[in-house]
Amino acid sequence: MAEQFVRNTISDGKVTVFVRGGCPYCRNAVEMLMWVGVSSSLLDQPVAAQEQGRDFSNCCLEALLFPVVPCVFFGTECIGGLRDLISLRRNLPRILQHIGAIRS
Repeated sequence: MAEQFVRNTISDGKVTVFVRGGCPYCRNAVEMLMWVGVSSSLLDQPVAAQEQGRDFSNCCLEALLFPVVPCVFFGTECIGGLRDLISLRRNLPRILQHIGAIRS
């Protein structure tokens, strides 16, 4: 069920960040993407709610083999969490232009 939710949520040409309410790392990831120029219409932020009594990060672990939030997708590719996003910061504009999430 978690895998299906993730597959239904992510899509080409968009950035998806799975977040947990009140998480400062999630907020930083979203702010970083918006600062780079990702339009809010192309930035999906599904809230990591309880799913069938299990914590969403466990569902992400099952579905994606990535155990934490934020869980960032560029198109349909999981790039990881905040640390991974930060490591890409110099290349973010180019990567995001390539997938169509920002304009040049």
